[in-house]
Amino acid sequence: MENIILVVDIETTGFLNQGGLIIEIGIVKLNLENGEISPAFNSLIREPTFSYSHTKGQFGWIFKNSDINPADIAEAPSLESQRDIIQFLFDKYYATAYNKEFDFGFLKDRNFSIKELPCPMLTAAPIINLPPDPGFTDTKLPSIYDAWYYFFENDFYLQDNRGLDDAMHEAKIVYKMYQLNLYDISLIEENKKTEITSKTENNTVQKRSLRPEYKYLNSKKKWGYIDKDKNIVIDFIFDYANHFSEGLAIIELDGKKGYIDETGKIVIPCIYKDAWSFHEGIACVSLNHFEYGYIDTSGKVIIPFIYNSFSSFYDGLACVIWDSRYGFIDKEGQIVINNRYSDAHLFKHGLAEVEIYDKENDENNWGIINKSDQEIFPIIYEDVKILNEKLIKIKQEGKYALADHKGKFLTSFKYDKIWDFAGIDKDIAFVKIGQYLGCINSVSDEIIPVKYRNYNEFKETGIKEITTKSRIWKILELQIIFPFG
Repeated sequence: MENIILVVDIETTGFLNQGGLIIEIGIVKLNLENGEISPAFNSLIREPTFSYSHTKGQFGWIFKNSDINPADIAEAPSLESQRDIIQFLFDKYYATAYNKEFDFGFLKDRNFSIKELPCPMLTAAPIINLPPDPGFTDTKLPSIYDAWYYFFENDFYLQDNRGLDDAMHEAKIVYKMYQLNLYDISLIEENKKTEITSKTENNTVQKRSLRPEYKYLNSKKKWGYIDKDKNIVIDFIFDYANHFSEGLAIIELDGKKGYIDETGKIVIPCIYKDAWSFHEGIACVSLNHFEYGYIDTSGKVIIPFIYNSFSSFYDGLACVIWDSRYGFIDKEGQIVINNRYSDAHLFKHGLAEVEIYDKENDENNWGIINKSDQEIFPIIYEDVKILNEKLIKIKQEGKYALADHKGKFLTSFKYDKIWDFAGIDKDIAFVKIGQYLGCINSVSDEIIPVKYRNYNEFKETGIKEITTKSRIWKILELQIIFPFG
């Protein structure tokens, strides 16, 4: 009998705990005997509460970074109308998803039953072994690009952020790991949930890279922590467990969240309905899902529970909502920037993207401010995004321009698309004019002319055009991880 599993990818309007909605589901069958990948399900999805509010702000990323049109979602089949065929597939085959906790979290929240295989992202993490992000102790979890270019370093891939295409590429990664005996499917033959049986040699817990994992005990999912060798470091006693950040991790017991240290000791009691990871020594928490405040690493409340929404602290400021408008506070809870914005993003490199809704013209206008609430770029544009410590991309009348952080435009509005920066030093970005592709560097110079009609032509010819520069530009030497797009 063919050894077939499912690989699933969903597109959503945001995170589950933000109230995000599923807008697309792609499922492929992967034959582990020969690597054959075939579509099993592919459809846009409309959930009952989808509305205009799910196309902007924290929910609007997918519509800016894919070709999915909100109008298409309004006309898409309902999730309930597709439930039987999706559940039929899950009943017949074991399944996984690259970021399984994210994708299956949504699906199980919608009452799908899934026979789960291990998470490819968690499996790949100790193999790829990326260094931790600043302020974190865990090995960084590999993005789909990190995994793709680790296992297929010579094969060009630019993500579409569409369910079926993403699932097909993720299936190739799973099959590659399976070929290398890195991906465990033993539970299919054993017909039981994967159990981690390795034990630590002694009870002394040393500082190490830990990651959350779960297993089923008496038919109940329980979470604990394992190290890179799959040794159990913290027992499976929690109802939920998150990754460590700044030495602490969120755990849940009996519906309430708290924090543990790397020995497994509960250092902040489980009293919160919502809790987020520590960043810059502060974490956002809520006692009731409605009012949010902040605590320090000792659990002391340093900013009271008075805000309707929240963010972590970045660049010393947090973006919060009161009276239905966005503003910014400092770590003492003092208002630094008043709540005059209809939407706002976190500060980075000393700047933030902000929006003011023009009710008269029914327009969402964006601009850039600094920490003094001065407009570096006026709030008149269709879209803005801080790309790195030097460049900003600005959209007007459907075209993009590049600008610096001082308020100066470096190009005209000539690009149809500008991707995020990537590469070893985050100094390479794709740009597109019409159907033509090229590359810019971190100061907006077109280091590969915008004249290549497709990715294969770009890969074969465009890279060679700049081999006479001070660096030898080759895909393998660049180690480009191509941006979402």
